[in-house]
Amino acid sequence: MAEQLTLPGIEPKPVLSDRLMLVLLPDDGAAQQVCQRRHALGMRYPLHGPPIIPGRMHITLAGFGDFPGLPPRLVSGLSRLLATVDAPCFTACLDTAMSFDGGHMHAKGRHALVLSGDDGVQGVRILYEALAQRLRAAGFRRVPRQIMPHLTLSYEKLHLAPVQVQPVRWPVQEFVLARSRIGSGEPYAILGRWPLRH
Repeated sequence: MAEQLTLPGIEPKPVLSDRLMLVLLPDDGAAQQVCQRRHALGMRYPLHGPPIIPGRMHITLAGFGDFPGLPPRLVSGLSRLLATVDAPCFTACLDTAMSFDGGHMHAKGRHALVLSGDDGVQGVRILYEALAQRLRAAGFRRVPRQIMPHLTLSYEKLHLAPVQVQPVRWPVQEFVLARSRIGSGEPYAILGRWPLRH
């Protein structure tokens, strides 16, 4: 195995291996429907990117950055903060497929092919506002004023204008803190779960 060369007094940059995100996860039935919608879109359009596996399907609420390993102090601080969030349960409904770049292009000039919605993601926006207020009050910076809720299907060179698809619905009863091993393709590890109000 090749060893990394270092010079005296110069430390190598740490490898960013772990990403922390606050997300909503589809239930098993919804994840299966997402796979079906991606397959149906592949029958209509020239899609070549590998589909996102069910264990990595999510709607992002907030990202906390990339780290060289798991940052335990941040995780414990977030856990205490997130336990104070009060927001109602809701039903997510994703009925539109489209390309979404979120202000930047994915690697190799590919666009994220996503499912989103209009009224069907209003509950996500309400939850995000409750979360954003807590994060700003705790001193977190770079908390966007609003988000465009979406679930990524794959990354494609094709740029797809919004098209209607058969709706994917599921009852959202919790939000979770997820750990992604960057570049691994592995399912997310769940670090914490917080229930929504019934």
